[in-house]
Amino acid sequence: MAIPDFNEFGLLPDGNHPATREEIALRYFHNPNRAAIWQGLELFLAELSLVSWYSCVHSILIDGGFTSDKVHTKDVDIVLDISSASDEQLYEVYFWHGQEHKRVAQKYNVDMYPYHPKMGPNNDFRAFFSYIKQDELIQRNAPSDVRKGMLIFTP
Repeated sequence: MAIPDFNEFGLLPDGNHPATREEIALRYFHNPNRAAIWQGLELFLAELSLVSWYSCVHSILIDGGFTSDKVHTKDVDIVLDISSASDEQLYEVYFWHGQEHKRVAQKYNVDMYPYHPKMGPNNDFRAFFSYIKQDELIQRNAPSDVRKGMLIFTP
């Protein structure tokens, strides 16, 4: 499935857009900055695959400047969909996230958040990342109701 073109504001259209890692590389690796950001994500996912709860990751959603028309981006924002996690795994994931979030951001340039329906709507980073910051709306000359889409792939 092809990644959709940017909308008139330089963003992915609202919604979750399935993509393979290869499709993401073809679409977004148009400079060394973006390739380096993706390499950090791949290294992070390799590390993450070694943790005991990784099997509960259903899908990974990608957002942030990485999925926009920005030439350079400082990081990649991701949401791990762990909606199939058991209560024990859910605890492990949130404990791990609390302990490792800052290190992961600094080492891999990955801003990662878990999602599970039990955590309630105020902790749904899938919805949070669809919003666009006010300053970016102004910069892109976009109305306040515009939302951005996310890429989604399976680990």
